[in-house]
Amino acid sequence: SHQGTFGVGYGICAFDVTGPDPDRDFLDRYLAEEKARLKKQQEKEDPYVRLARLALESYIRNGDRVKVPQDIPEDLLSGLSEARVAELPFAVSEWNCGAPSSFRSLGALAFGAVAASERWDAAWRFAYSHRAEKMREGRHQMSYFDLSTDPLNQASDRAALALFLRGDGDGSSASMKVDPAKASIVVTTPRTCGFHAKEGEVQAGPLRSSIYGTPTTAFAVSLDGKRLDVSRRVLFTHLTDVQADGSVFSDSTRTLLYDWGKGGCVARDGKVEVRLSIAKPERCTVYALGTDGNRKCRIKSRIEDGSLLFTANVRQPFGACFHYEIESSD
Repeated sequence: SHQGTFGVGYGICAFDVTGPDPDRDFLDRYLAEEKARLKKQQEKEDPYVRLARLALESYIRNGDRVKVPQDIPEDLLSGLSEARVAELPFAVSEWNCGAPSSFRSLGALAFGAVAASERWDAAWRFAYSHRAEKMREGRHQMSYFDLSTDPLNQASDRAALALFLRGDGDGSSASMKVDPAKASIVVTTPRTCGFHAKEGEVQAGPLRSSIYGTPTTAFAVSLDGKRLDVSRRVLFTHLTDVQADGSVFSDSTRTLLYDWGKGGCVARDGKVEVRLSIAKPERCTVYALGTDGNRKCRIKSRIEDGSLLFTANVRQPFGACFHYEIESSD
């Protein structure tokens, strides 16, 4: 051996293998003990944990979505509201519709409506940003969860703020209709109305829109606290899809992401014809807004059958546009 002056010793040894020793088969012994331990632990699992484990194991091992076991209690599948405890606050600590899903624009509309109708006490987005510098400095690469690098999720958040935080979705006059066959959702409240649909014409309270070729999430929010049909200032949001510039997917289904691409973002082109039944439409002016909320340009509008009509188009002279402001001069 050698002893260093700083207190470290070294040894050089040689080992000759003379044959197997069953008493020293540590790996098989460990695996057997671990299997027995896990089996004992799984026998104590409640239905929630067991269903979560089965879902993960099925997807990781076989790439399949698990089928719901027949012995799962019926009340477990009836929704989050059934898990509430009377007299105690109910909060969701993490919610998000992460990138690069092309359907994440509908997340805030649906979540805000459910959270408000179920009268949840609190809900936290995961996450606005994992690092402070991503909120302060220049362009950063899009990621799965950070809203600070995802213009689409930032824009959709206005629906959740109105429906849940302001309470528009709470009350008997609020409704949410889901059509799985058409993959559509329609939310209607006195001050906020919106929808997600693939195509065609959609009605949500005083808001009616015709979609041209691109799956769309759109909603109108009263900004002065009045009913949408008599509001003097309305925010209309029109969302298609946003992806990282240069991102690479395995195929057209975009279920597997290979590369996040560059630091910038690109928006999918699309437009909707908007018809809003609002008081005194002849006094309304429509403005296209930048992502910072500033007015960029005036949008042509017209009056038809007492309603205000205009076209919301992602492609604008100043770049991609998600938001429009409707202001009455009265």
